[in-house]
Amino acid sequence: MKKLQLIGMLLLFFTLLTGCKTESSTTSISDTQFKFNTVMTITLYGYNDKEVFKEIWAEFDKMEQTYSANREDSDVSKFNDAQSLKPILVSPDVVKMVNSAQTYSDATLGKFDLTIEPVVKLWGISTDSPRVPSQSELDLALQHVNYKNVIPDLKNNTLTKLDPLSRIDLGAIAKGYAADQIVTFLKNKGIDRAVLNLGGNIYVMGSKTADTPWSVGIQDPYKPSGELMGILKTTNRSIVTSGSYERFFEKDGKTYHHILNPTTGYPVDNELVSVSIISDLSVDGDMLSTSAFS
Repeated sequence: MKKLQLIGMLLLFFTLLTGCKTESSTTSISDTQFKFNTVMTITLYGYNDKEVFKEIWAEFDKMEQTYSANREDSDVSKFNDAQSLKPILVSPDVVKMVNSAQTYSDATLGKFDLTIEPVVKLWGISTDSPRVPSQSELDLALQHVNYKNVIPDLKNNTLTKLDPLSRIDLGAIAKGYAADQIVTFLKNKGIDRAVLNLGGNIYVMGSKTADTPWSVGIQDPYKPSGELMGILKTTNRSIVTSGSYERFFEKDGKTYHHILNPTTGYPVDNELVSVSIISDLSVDGDMLSTSAFS
């Protein structure tokens, strides 16, 4: 049976702030870097000072250093490595992400679960040596997958474990959260027209021209990169796509992708191959695309 594609829409609202422009509103500058384990390209319109990219990428570096479960010095690793049941002081951003994620975990009855890190580590799908874990390994790891075992305290910027072996992975939310942070950064710089392409997370600021929205292509997962299944015309929106075709490996003739079921520990097995979420906030799109796919 041909797999289905789904485009979900989350209608939220926010106020667009107007920034300073150069004399030509068609002026654009662009830069590409490898951050958050993906290629990112940011294009700014009506702005011509390329020095701003140094600040933008520095912001990404700071966020990655804080959020990444793969960095030993990150706040996430600090929390994961601790086996204490006492509150652990972390970045306010990490607490906010965990708190937001738990809201979606409640709404999706646990289909979205940041504490799936022990299972993610077993599969190693984003590493150079992915493997199919044994059922006994999965059963043991799944004992520690329960988002309710992590308590965020927004007032004191702490996370508390109810299970000393609880571990979190912000990979399903970090790019969206980072995109929203960069949008705010650009607005504060007086930049109101930009396209952020963060590898599966697209954010379009403002509009292409005064009367023309941006055109955003949705990749056809059955065709080579660049061949589209549709074009979305929009302004001031995030478009996040999650799919089983993005990261995977094959073993004994079977394909295993990176979107894992927090109940079974195995890659989600359904009729979906791609989910795109359109929202005002990219962090919402990140969580909803993963939840909808599951």
